[in-house]
Amino acid sequence: MASLARSLVSLLAVASVAAAGAYNSVIEKDVVIIGGGGSGAHAAFRLREDFGKSIILIEKEAILGGHVDSYVDSSSGKGAP
Repeated sequence: MASLARSLVSLLAVASVAAAGAYNSVIEKDVVIIGGGGSGAHAAFRLREDFGKSIILIEKEAILGGHVDSYVDSSSGKGAP
Protein backbone atom coordinates (compact mmCIF):
# COMPACT_ATOMS: atom_id res chain seq x y z
CA MET A 1 0.00 0.00 0.00
CA ALA A 2 2.88 2.39 0.77
CA SER A 3 4.31 1.67 -2.67
CA LEU A 4 1.01 2.63 -4.29
CA ALA A 5 0.90 5.87 -2.29
CA ARG A 6 4.50 6.71 -3.32
CA SER A 7 3.66 6.02 -6.97
CA LEU A 8 0.59 8.22 -6.79
CA VAL A 9 2.52 11.07 -5.17
CA SER A 10 5.26 10.75 -7.81
CA LEU A 11 2.68 10.81 -10.60
CA LEU A 12 1.02 13.91 -9.16
CA ALA A 13 4.39 15.64 -8.81
CA VAL A 14 5.27 14.94 -12.45
CA ALA A 15 1.82 16.11 -13.59
CA SER A 16 2.18 19.33 -11.57
CA VAL A 17 5.57 20.12 -13.10
CA ALA A 18 4.24 19.40 -16.60
CA ALA A 19 1.20 21.61 -16.04
CA ALA A 20 3.35 24.43 -14.67
CA GLY A 21 5.40 24.42 -17.86
CA ALA A 22 2.25 24.83 -19.97
CA TYR A 23 1.87 28.47 -18.91
CA ASN A 24 4.44 30.50 -20.79
CA SER A 25 3.23 34.03 -20.07
CA VAL A 26 3.12 35.96 -16.83
CA ILE A 27 0.95 39.00 -16.14
CA GLU A 28 2.75 41.57 -14.01
CA LYS A 29 0.65 44.28 -12.37
CA ASP A 30 1.03 46.46 -9.30
CA VAL A 31 -2.39 45.57 -7.87
CA VAL A 32 -4.88 42.74 -8.35
CA ILE A 33 -8.50 43.43 -7.38
CA ILE A 34 -10.89 40.52 -7.06
CA GLY A 35 -14.47 41.61 -7.72
CA GLY A 36 -15.73 44.35 -10.00
CA GLY A 37 -18.62 45.53 -7.86
CA GLY A 38 -18.98 49.17 -6.93
CA SER A 39 -16.06 49.13 -4.50
CA GLY A 40 -13.70 47.06 -6.64
CA ALA A 41 -14.32 49.09 -9.80
CA HIS A 42 -13.93 52.37 -7.90
CA ALA A 43 -10.72 51.20 -6.21
CA ALA A 44 -9.25 50.14 -9.56
CA PHE A 45 -10.10 53.49 -11.14
CA ARG A 46 -8.71 55.56 -8.24
CA LEU A 47 -5.50 53.52 -7.97
CA ARG A 48 -4.85 53.99 -11.69
CA GLU A 49 -5.82 57.67 -11.89
CA ASP A 50 -4.47 58.93 -8.55
CA PHE A 51 -1.40 56.74 -8.09
CA GLY A 52 -0.52 55.55 -11.61
CA LYS A 53 -0.73 51.89 -10.61
CA SER A 54 -1.18 49.13 -13.16
CA ILE A 55 -4.29 47.16 -12.28
CA ILE A 56 -5.86 43.83 -13.09
CA LEU A 57 -9.50 43.55 -12.05
CA ILE A 58 -11.02 40.07 -11.98
CA GLU A 59 -14.81 39.86 -12.26
CA LYS A 60 -16.92 36.74 -12.77
CA GLU A 61 -19.73 38.54 -14.60
CA ALA A 62 -19.65 40.08 -18.08
CA ILE A 63 -20.25 43.58 -16.67
CA LEU A 64 -18.94 45.57 -13.73
CA GLY A 65 -21.15 46.84 -10.94
CA GLY A 66 -22.15 43.80 -8.92
CA HIS A 67 -25.19 44.51 -6.73
CA VAL A 68 -25.16 48.18 -7.70
CA ASP A 69 -26.69 47.09 -11.01
CA SER A 70 -29.53 45.29 -9.23
CA TYR A 71 -30.36 47.97 -6.65
CA VAL A 72 -34.01 49.04 -6.56
CA ASP A 73 -35.16 51.98 -4.44
CA SER A 74 -38.00 50.68 -2.26
CA SER A 75 -39.89 54.00 -2.19
CA SER A 76 -39.80 54.78 -5.93
CA GLY A 77 -39.44 51.26 -7.35
CA LYS A 78 -36.75 52.53 -9.73
CA GLY A 79 -33.45 50.79 -10.33
CA ALA A 80 -30.01 52.34 -10.45
CA PRO A 81 -29.30 54.00 -13.81
